Amino acid sequence: MSLPSAVEPAAVVASLLERLEQLPRIELARHPAVFEEIHRALQGLLADLDVS
Repeated sequence: MSLPSAVEPAAVVASLLERLEQLPRIELARHPAVFEEIHRALQGLLADLDVS
């Protein structure tokens, strides 16, 4: 998941929560990949906040 840098942190978190809400409709074998995607996005968000 690539997120534009100009997006508000709350909007990023909201989109990641929406992604988590999709888990019941996603094949169980793909759950780890979804968690990794969300983890990377959160790490990027935190890094951006740290730099700001």
